[in-house]
Amino acid sequence: MNQPQEFLLSLLKSKEGHKITGKKRVHKTIQLMKYSKVEIEADFRILHYGPYSYEVADAIEELVVLGKVTEKEEPILNFFQSTFSLHDELSGVDDLGERERKLFEVIDARPTLILEVASTIAFYEDEEGCSREEAIDKTKYLKPTKTEDSVLSKAKELLEELNKT
Repeated sequence: MNQPQEFLLSLLKSKEGHKITGKKRVHKTIQLMKYSKVEIEADFRILHYGPYSYEVADAIEELVVLGKVTEKEEPILNFFQSTFSLHDELSGVDDLGERERKLFEVIDARPTLILEVASTIAFYEDEEGCSREEAIDKTKYLKPTKTEDSVLSKAKELLEELNKT
């Protein structure tokens, strides 16, 4: 089973530029990987932005404190957005497996809003045993301003593509 710290380092290593922008994006990416049956030692719960993991949050903080990952905060409107980047030293960081790399490419190609909605649907399916329609209804209730038809359609497409990968 993958520890969140090592898995995040592997994600950063596999990404061109070795950077991921946004804490929300990190959480949703790892949750969707777990939904896709990648074994990661992280539990998720629903918070304001959807699935959130204290283990992933701790992993990010530890990697920054240890100097393995740099966090750069930039002001965006009325909040700060973090960009996480892997230091140039890549030795000792495992590569993602072939299937994990393909899953990450599928996930990473989507905007964060789609990841937020898709991961929330996935959480309700995976963690609460809801049907797809029940999960969508719960997601609409939790995120009424983010679940317009075009967003839901793209989120469902993402989940279907992940199920095929």
